[in-house]
Amino acid sequence: MYPPSDLVFTLAQDDGTDPDAPIVRGATLTCRPHVAGSHPSAEEACELLDEAQGSITDLVGHRRICTKEYMPVTVTADGVWEGQRVTYEETFPNRCTLLRERGTVFDF
Repeated sequence: MYPPSDLVFTLAQDDGTDPDAPIVRGATLTCRPHVAGSHPSAEEACELLDEAQGSITDLVGHRRICTKEYMPVTVTADGVWEGQRVTYEETFPNRCTLLRERGTVFDF
């Protein structure tokens, strides 16, 4: 039996200062006991989380060049990874930078 690994991700078009900023996108992801959820790249996202041992800040992003356009996004992750509670929130200057830093896990 595997400990659960279920996460809910959100993305808000916001600089992190407005607690009532509307959520623009969201996705669910289950990696154990089997891959499921609404995340469009669930298999790859689970593989990246496995490599990072569930640490969102240790995720490997996409190699890409981003413009310096300032359209901030704030992302969150809440749930459990291998039975351990996960709570994460971070703001990026734009979506491109988010994907460069955190990769497919936040590409939904």
